[in-house]
Amino acid sequence: LGIDLIESSYSRDQEREADAQSIDYLLVANYDPRAAIRLHEKFLKIDRGLRLPFLSSHPSNEERIQNLRALIDAKKSEQP
Repeated sequence: LGIDLIESSYSRDQEREADAQSIDYLLVANYDPRAAIRLHEKFLKIDRGLRLPFLSSHPSNEERIQNLRALIDAKKSEQP
């Protein structure tokens, strides 16, 4: 169980990093980065099962939406 918890935490961190990179890629490709938020909102509507966040290998959709919004806002403030 201890190893599973450590691996899950590490995997969640990798997913957060991938989300951040995806926003950069979307912006460079001139796509609307808010599409990533809409995608996770759709996942949120679909996924209604019992969740144990500390055992999950991915951040929750709620967390990902919140993080994506913050990343997009930060990128917008960096632009001239």
